[in-house]
Amino acid sequence: HLSNIAWAVSQLGPEHFPGCLDAVVAETARRLTEFDSPSLMMLSDSLFDAKYGVGRNESLLNVLRSRIMEMGNELLRIFTDYLPPRRGLCSP
Repeated sequence: HLSNIAWAVSQLGPEHFPGCLDAVVAETARRLTEFDSPSLMMLSDSLFDAKYGVGRNESLLNVLRSRIMEMGNELLRIFTDYLPPRRGLCSP
């Protein structure tokens, strides 16, 4: 799984695997619709740990970030717009 590869690289040091994270990000961006939310979050965390994209504008990383932001906005809508109004608190 791509998020596991990214995690391993982040733990062992991306300097030992030149181009590996670029390939992981490119493949993920190419197949973005195939990944579930937890997998994308795990990949994002691993890329952050590896400091991937720090100091440069990485367009494929922006694709992943935009998808994660969409998921966050969806969760926010669920918890703010779609839940029934909160009932008043009752004393015991």
